[in-house]
Amino acid sequence: MSLTSELAKKGEFYHAVLNLIDPQKAAVLIKEHQQKLSKIYFPPVKGTDFPLVGMAIIYAVRENLARKLQVSWFHETAAGRIMDKPMLEGPARYILMALGDKQARTSRNLYVYSPKSLLPSYRESIEDVAQIISSFDVILPEPEMPFIPNPSWIQADANLLMNGCLWDIRTTKSKFPLSMDNIVQQVAYLVVNRGKYLINSMGIYYSRQECFFRYPINKVLKPGFHQVSSSEQPIVDLKL
Repeated sequence: MSLTSELAKKGEFYHAVLNLIDPQKAAVLIKEHQQKLSKIYFPPVKGTDFPLVGMAIIYAVRENLARKLQVSWFHETAAGRIMDKPMLEGPARYILMALGDKQARTSRNLYVYSPKSLLPSYRESIEDVAQIISSFDVILPEPEMPFIPNPSWIQADANLLMNGCLWDIRTTKSKFPLSMDNIVQQVAYLVVNRGKYLINSMGIYYSRQECFFRYPINKVLKPGFHQVSSSEQPIVDLKL
């Protein structure tokens, strides 16, 4: 069972993680996001595949930052473990990576596509990705080392970890996309980390709203739990 599915049950583990969060701090954070996310700059293209585009944007962000740092990255991702980096350029490249990621996670041979077959099958999704990535150079922060494109644990993996900041890359049409459940998921990553990576802050990139937030982990945690990500001892027991 994965971390995501365990949290979705909203059982003992979910509530144990929730107990680490200061509700007043979380409410302030949610309000900050609501005040800054009232406008969607890149509405979804009609007919787009929402989950596929969301994953494609994650891969596009990884590559954008890695290229600036001049570091290799693709083979450290889920897709990169089962396929070579696509040779085609442009937004269709990231759709192909997203398809590879889905295949890696399902352990089934779902896709056998050539670049030419991608275009008619995913035209709307490719167009959607194209409009979003056009804003990267304006919105994304300057890249920093250490750069981990797909941090992973036994129970889960995350979008990106850069210089201690754990990223959540979100492609959503919701005007108010941050909820307590989202905060619980971010804190759950800190719980399963158990000192594997240095994590001192959280980042959320809202691709359709052209907005990036970064905040220290103590902005949402109760006093006494600020070292949750560096503790090698399980603060919350996750039985998967």
